[in-house]
Amino acid sequence: MVDALADVARWYRSQKLPGTSSPVSSDTRLHRILQLDATRAYLRTKIEALTRHDHGCVSLEAALYIELLDPADPRLAHVVVDRMDTEQSKMAMERFAFNVSMAAQLRAFKKTQATRARIDATSVATVDAKDLSYDQFLAEYALPKRPVVLRGGAHLVLTKKMWSLASLGANAAVASKPMPTKRYVHDSVQWARLEDGPTMPLGAFVDGLEKSDLYVHDHSVPLHLPELVEDVAIPAIFAHDYLQRLPEGALYRETWPSLFVGPKNTASQLHIDSFGSNFWMALLDGRKQWILVDPRDMHLLRPRRYPGLHDVVFDVALPTTADDDPFWYARREECVLEAGDLLFVPTGTPHYVRNLTATLALSANYIDRSNAEVAVDALTRQASTDPRAGDVARHVAQCMRGPQPAAHATQSVPFATFKSPMQAPDDAPPAAKRRRLDAEFLADWSSDDEAPSDDGAALPQR
Repeated sequence: MVDALADVARWYRSQKLPGTSSPVSSDTRLHRILQLDATRAYLRTKIEALTRHDHGCVSLEAALYIELLDPADPRLAHVVVDRMDTEQSKMAMERFAFNVSMAAQLRAFKKTQATRARIDATSVATVDAKDLSYDQFLAEYALPKRPVVLRGGAHLVLTKKMWSLASLGANAAVASKPMPTKRYVHDSVQWARLEDGPTMPLGAFVDGLEKSDLYVHDHSVPLHLPELVEDVAIPAIFAHDYLQRLPEGALYRETWPSLFVGPKNTASQLHIDSFGSNFWMALLDGRKQWILVDPRDMHLLRPRRYPGLHDVVFDVALPTTADDDPFWYARREECVLEAGDLLFVPTGTPHYVRNLTATLALSANYIDRSNAEVAVDALTRQASTDPRAGDVARHVAQCMRGPQPAAHATQSVPFATFKSPMQAPDDAPPAAKRRRLDAEFLADWSSDDEAPSDDGAALPQR
């Protein structure tokens, strides 16, 4: 299958056009190149040559160039593929279908927008953390995919002592640890419009928060700050994580919880967390504003899937001041997290987060029976560019079919216990698996000896 993006990149280099001065990711740089008049003229010429003899149909090769010019071009709904023989071609067709469908839904909305009333945001449901059982959480929030704030929930994560920005910055065990930072770029196509910033020691970063616009965002505690792990527990309602039943070293198994440290007014623009995961965030210090949009109204946020990227990119930036922006017609919930609160966000929920003050938080993504099917689909798509995601999808599917663990007896699970759950089916070490198969064979042999024959007589002993 042709790589249209690579072709455009080669063409651009050959033109020796002026480059961009600001350092951004290669994906964002390429997105900027696609907006240039010269690039768009090149794409139109390429598309004309590829569609000249298509007689109203569009080949996959032509479609891969058309989407670079306009991801919502209606012609992408009529792509003809001789053989869907690669994961890349399947992914491209799914991407075309998503973008065209979202654009069609938005056009249909705009036809009736003048007759509609703007929708006011409602408040995210709030419960006391100590009053929420696992069964209640599943039935009322996780399975119906409803966000919820747990008042006092952060104390289920840090059961021994609560952290603060001051205590973290003064912690000699981690103060000198290098922290990669993120920075907001308005036209970024990266997750939450955050691009890589400079790396600096954690203590220095915390000390300079008042004058900073950088963000320590989703930095793994187990992988990079293991000195802090002994303070951490996992709330029991989130502790049935299928990722922890994967083999050691598997993709995503060791990643969470992760650290967030941000100065006042830094934000994560609208985004959806990856691979169909649920997530929770415990706010330890400061205040955070959240806007969560009903996934059924995603089309009102002008979403796009771009080639080479797994995550949806939204064309709306919040806060928006345009009175007629379709965002105002989307069903949404809002909340302000205070220190000590914990927020659960279900799979597939677009959300925007702004730091109202300097903040410190811990967060974790996870998969359990409430979102496993969605996660398997997302991971399978991701496997087209990262084979490790396919392994995770297969293991999660095994967990879905296997026995489900019972609810924990306590409200918090020690981190060491969380990291050593029951293994997924067929993930046992080879020796243990062989012993199990031998036992099953002997049991079947014994059962056959005692089973009745067709004429009702006992089978002869072997």
